[in-house]
Amino acid sequence: MEDSRFITLEIPAEHQNVTDEVILARFSKGFFGGLVLAPERIALQIFRPRFLNFSKIKTPEDLPQIWHSTLLSEDQLPPLYSELFGVFQVIDARVEPKSDTKGQQRPTESYVDFGFCSDQSHFAGVHRFTIVRSNEASATGQRTIQIHSQSMTCNPTINRPLQTQFMWKFHLAYAEFLFREAVSQVAASLDGVRCID
Repeated sequence: MEDSRFITLEIPAEHQNVTDEVILARFSKGFFGGLVLAPERIALQIFRPRFLNFSKIKTPEDLPQIWHSTLLSEDQLPPLYSELFGVFQVIDARVEPKSDTKGQQRPTESYVDFGFCSDQSHFAGVHRFTIVRSNEASATGQRTIQIHSQSMTCNPTINRPLQTQFMWKFHLAYAEFLFREAVSQVAASLDGVRCID
């Protein structure tokens, strides 16, 4: 099962130099460190589960483990293979260098992928957060970015759809609240940002 959502934001001139990594870090902090996820995060902090196990990822011994939202940076993404709350793991990231976006006409894209659970269980998935810069001015002359959130869940051990219609409806509402909170984390840090969608 999969879902996605996005929003287009107009970035004020004084924030045009904010990097994709900073925006992704703030979005991630809002998503994983905000009030919407707080009940789940608190339960994970108390019980400290170890659900993560991706067989194709060679996890480093000195793997950063993040158990508190205060350890999520507003300026840098967690390092590759970092674990968040015992169930999420940074499994891929690509950040467009800021110097590559200046003066370009083509859109640029940066993303981070957070896998969850295990590819050897009956439930696993990934959250991908993406920043797309159009590198074109909006109608008001400001530059815009799109923030995308995409999620996919599956049963990696059996090739058949998950049979959870009620849970799917709950997930869609929960994902929307998480997305809104993450976007507000970005907007709060960039005074004057405006939604144009």
